[in-house]
Amino acid sequence: MESPYAKKLAELFEVLRKSRGVTQEDFVHDVVSLRQYRRYLRGDSIMSYPVMVELSKRLSLTAKHVIEQLDKERLVEAKKVDNFYNALVTNDFEKARKLGDELFLDELYDDDNRLLYLHTLDLFKFLEKRISKSEHLEHTLKLINYPSILSKSIITPIEVLVLGALLRLHTPEERKKIARFIDDLSQNDAFLYGYSNYHTVVLSMFALARYYGFNGEYQKVLRVCDTSIEICDRYKLLYLLPNFYYYRALAYDFLDKDNLRDQALFQLFSALYTENKPQRVKLFSKLLKKDFDIDFQAWVLEYMQNQFKLKGDFL
Repeated sequence: MESPYAKKLAELFEVLRKSRGVTQEDFVHDVVSLRQYRRYLRGDSIMSYPVMVELSKRLSLTAKHVIEQLDKERLVEAKKVDNFYNALVTNDFEKARKLGDELFLDELYDDDNRLLYLHTLDLFKFLEKRISKSEHLEHTLKLINYPSILSKSIITPIEVLVLGALLRLHTPEERKKIARFIDDLSQNDAFLYGYSNYHTVVLSMFALARYYGFNGEYQKVLRVCDTSIEICDRYKLLYLLPNFYYYRALAYDFLDKDNLRDQALFQLFSALYTENKPQRVKLFSKLLKKDFDIDFQAWVLEYMQNQFKLKGDFL
């Protein structure tokens, strides 16, 4: 355990101890010294598992119960940080600023949550032009210890998400290395399905698909989109699903596969209809007008009439 986690664990024991009316002296007697226990509370020392087991018993709890309680708090913490990041990347700066004001680094104990929080803060400064692109790049490199991160045997989705940001910040040669690294992960089921925060995995895949699209590697765009759509379907994620159908349509268009392009565009419409967010419909309608020179609503109506021999106003 890193010290933020250890400190949070000790603080949880303190809350549980106080709720049962047990003094610190009685709580730690014959387990650890009071001085050592207070070192845990300050985050200066890491609590061993045997100590955690014994302290849990003093509260008539199991170590498993304590860990589960701590994990619940970690998930609450993760949701707050995720909301902060999502508000920023969807350009809701007012909401992002409000959520950011409610978060403090010292109160975050999970390493991934701390990493995403720091990355989001730095990205916020960059988007508001408070720091330059080169400064944002330098900070991002330090955050994930690049390029050493490319040699890690185990990497979390949050680390890959921050790594994916370098696909738009780093030099072309380094971007190739990063893309290959993320692409290898995207074909590894342990990475795709081995974590609970699937939306973060999908965000990393989105960055990869965008990179391949900008570089004209359309078959790779399709492969990444297909995998991402499968993840979204499996876990009922609407998050970014329309974007992957949009990228799929663009790739098929560049490959002159009109029928498959039209299927992807209709799937985009279906995803947006399910999502039921009018602002997103407006956004994609503008993109489709720019990239395909079509009126989205009129195109969907014509497509449905041609495909299903139906008539009427479906929108």
